[in-house]
Amino acid sequence: MSRAPRRQTVLPALHGLLGGVLLVAPRPLLGRLGGPPDRATLLAARVLGARHLAQALALRRVRDPSAVGLGAVTDTLHGASMLALAGLSRQHRRAALASGIAAATLAAIELGSVRRG
Repeated sequence: MSRAPRRQTVLPALHGLLGGVLLVAPRPLLGRLGGPPDRATLLAARVLGARHLAQALALRRVRDPSAVGLGAVTDTLHGASMLALAGLSRQHRRAALASGIAAATLAAIELGSVRRG
């Protein structure tokens, strides 16, 4: 499988999987990362899940490296915001760090994909 088809299937699948879990069933995941989540945390997780699903759809539809690059920027910004949240909120630290690591991992995969063409 060449790089372009891999990018067109793997990246949307990763975003879709993460987005689906966060949108449909965030409670078990968040519970493992810091106890029972409050309503605001569940809402934030679902909004993030919707964003990941939208990104997955965009990556499947717009088959252009610039879309992947824009996704990398989005994930990098998300990761940075999660580092800030982890530093500010002891209550949300574990979940924020996990989300930041996931975002940084996705951004690294996306950047590597763009670089390789």
